[in-house]
Amino acid sequence: MRWSPTSPRTMNKPRWRALAVAVCLLFAIVSPAAPNASAHVRGEQQHSAASVISWNETASAAYATSKFSPPLFAIGMAYVQAAVYNAVVGVEGGFDQYKWHARAQRGTSVDAAVAAAAHDMLVKYATDPVALANVEAAYLAALDAIPDGWSKEAGILFGKRAAAHIVELRTGDGWMDPAIVFSQPAAPGVWRPTVTGASFAAVWAGEMRPFLLRRHDQFRPSGPPSLTSAQYAADVNEVKEIGSATSMTRTADQTLIAHLFGDAANNFPAQLQWAFRDHLTRHPGGVVRAARYFAAADLSAADAVIASWDAKFVYPRWRPISAIQLADTVDNPAIVADPTWQPLIGTPQHPDYLSGHTTVTGAVTRALTRLAGTSRIDLNIPWLDVNPVDKWQHYEWAGPFNVSSIGARSGPASTPAPRTRSATGSARRWVTSERSTTSTRPTDDPTKQPGIDHVQHVGGRFARRAGHANRPYAK
Repeated sequence: MRWSPTSPRTMNKPRWRALAVAVCLLFAIVSPAAPNASAHVRGEQQHSAASVISWNETASAAYATSKFSPPLFAIGMAYVQAAVYNAVVGVEGGFDQYKWHARAQRGTSVDAAVAAAAHDMLVKYATDPVALANVEAAYLAALDAIPDGWSKEAGILFGKRAAAHIVELRTGDGWMDPAIVFSQPAAPGVWRPTVTGASFAAVWAGEMRPFLLRRHDQFRPSGPPSLTSAQYAADVNEVKEIGSATSMTRTADQTLIAHLFGDAANNFPAQLQWAFRDHLTRHPGGVVRAARYFAAADLSAADAVIASWDAKFVYPRWRPISAIQLADTVDNPAIVADPTWQPLIGTPQHPDYLSGHTTVTGAVTRALTRLAGTSRIDLNIPWLDVNPVDKWQHYEWAGPFNVSSIGARSGPASTPAPRTRSATGSARRWVTSERSTTSTRPTDDPTKQPGIDHVQHVGGRFARRAGHANRPYAK
């Protein structure tokens, strides 16, 4: 079945065109398939989400121990949550599966199916021996907690089937493909490593086969502003002032959010997993709801990474540190070079354009608002360098979360202290030296999100895809 396009609710007119917003908020909306009228959820009231939440935590720990960078972490979680979703829905019913059609026998243990599906995916994709040992220990503990018998054995077998299907489905998808390399020589405006010996991180991600989109370049934006343009000069000079390690104009709130979203310890996909688990624990709703929630968010995040890395590969714009230190190599008299300039936050080793962080934020928030039918996301984004229970940033609505991540303006800079229950979150993302090339003012009503165009429900599967409500600015 197909849904006709929805009428977009467009953003207020930006100060300048927001390329990152046009892509990250609008390009990939995932809401797991609508309820299957011919199916019913088997025992949803009896089955808690504990096993799904626990295995998400195990997967997050395995990838953290494997030292997965944000792109690897995000895509790795999509593998796990796709298999877990299929296992849960195959046992419980109620929804169409992700590119699969298989049902378990009634009475099959859903917890055993979840454990087997997650375990097998982690054995496939986690890389660190310690991480794999921890996964095995978690698997044995999970199975020991389930009474022996037919139900348990059937659940294990079905979970393994769910994992094997995802592995087969994703074979040859480009994961860690060594054949994909970045070889463009350094030139003014072209990305170059900012750390000796470094290379384009996860360059293969831009060529991966997406989970939900048709192609990795399906929503490729137009390029960034010309190096000689007034727009480029304005962008660089703004970053130079606000994003400097020694900035005298950056507010304390802006610095706080920069560290939240930019510190090396705060791997953003890992932060999101913690926030998702926390949300589902505070809002219990059963095993099917939890599996849908993780799958919708994580498959959206993975495709956001793939789409943004596609843009990074095609438009390898240098990072702000290079743009500022080497400004005298560009024919733009409005920028004065500063060879000693340093950003507040360390520079990631991949091109500046398009911001992966803001693309992921927009895709995830849109997926969650579609899933819940409201833009009230109620997420606590943690600092992972401390005990997350002790320090987190609360976002009640999707809009302020996007504002904080994107670096947009929302009136006077106002970001709450950690653990508050209200967030305006207007600190600039580009203080972390990853320019989102946007300064978009969201709607004043926090219940309303920047709209989407051409949303489709595709073939009864997961995908809802969104086109551009705003056209990118010209080069």
